[in-house]
Amino acid sequence: MALFNYATRELSAKIVYYGPGLSGKTTNIEMVHKMLRPEQKGRLISLPTETDRTLFFDFLPIELGQIKGFKVRFHLYTVPGQVFYNATRRLVLQGVDGVVFVADSQREMINGDMESLKNLMDNLSSYGKKLDELPFVLQYNKRDLRNAAPVAELDAALNFLRVPTFEAAAPTGRGVTETLVGISRIVFAHLRKTLLMPGEMAAHDDIGDLADARIRKTFTAPAVEPLEEISDVEEIREAGEEIRAAAPEAAVGEVDLHPTTLRSPAPAKPAVKFEELSEIEFEIPEKGPEPPPPPRTPPPSVAVSVPSPPPPPSFTVSADVAGSGLTFLKFEAPFVSPDGQAVLPALFVDAAGNPVRLRIRVTMDGE
Repeated sequence: MALFNYATRELSAKIVYYGPGLSGKTTNIEMVHKMLRPEQKGRLISLPTETDRTLFFDFLPIELGQIKGFKVRFHLYTVPGQVFYNATRRLVLQGVDGVVFVADSQREMINGDMESLKNLMDNLSSYGKKLDELPFVLQYNKRDLRNAAPVAELDAALNFLRVPTFEAAAPTGRGVTETLVGISRIVFAHLRKTLLMPGEMAAHDDIGDLADARIRKTFTAPAVEPLEEISDVEEIREAGEEIRAAAPEAAVGEVDLHPTTLRSPAPAKPAVKFEELSEIEFEIPEKGPEPPPPPRTPPPSVAVSVPSPPPPPSFTVSADVAGSGLTFLKFEAPFVSPDGQAVLPALFVDAAGNPVRLRIRVTMDGE
């Protein structure tokens, strides 16, 4: 996975040299580091293990150009080839953008090459990647040895994806530069085609061309197929001529063509003639006297007796006042006196502000 560095306007891509132990991966990295100019390369970092080393350095190719205004800086990695370092190999493959598989060309090492290639595919699958979707090249190293297998035999065993191959002898530098240039160009082209800037949506030229082609195919009218056997039309025309020759006096009715129906014209209606009238007579009937309206009978009267309401009871209220100039405040709870009279207590205030209580006796006269 390429990384953007906005401070330096650089795009970092990761290339991993993969292969069995002692196949020449480390020698490739060291030779590349020696061949590059000092201003193009970074420091070579080595992480030694018991029998192999993991190397890393970065370099900036000048001649490849830029991608979306960013210069591309490649980071080269090697992985330890021994089986017991598989965790390290898997970790180094994280975020890889391109793979160089360094195969040992010795005939007795072909099985080891095949096992290492299968291990590469298994480790890539742990990150959800497939080898046929990544920039990938094969380097057949150690071609200077006498027991090196022919290239055709190596292709049959390893190059099932039909990717570019390079013959090399890493200690002498043969094929090292060609391998690096090959994988760098493939990675560069792959990034230019598929890379998305942060927040950018996929809208590449190839996707647009494909969409345009599908749209054109959808809206293109199908070609009209040419009519065959034109001679049949001519024969029908000749048969029609024979019919006309056999019945020359037959009347041919005219047909009025409508958009949806075929109908014969309706016979013309005779024109209506109106006589000229000099005078017009009207008869107006005389109106007779209107009959008088029928007499209205009054509705029957109904006698209703309504009882008169009883006379209201009269109240007699007597009160004993203990002063004069009183101001009413409120009534208190009424009660019945021992002699059977209703008593309504009331509270007043005199002119001096002293409370005065009055007991009002209420008597009712009537039935």
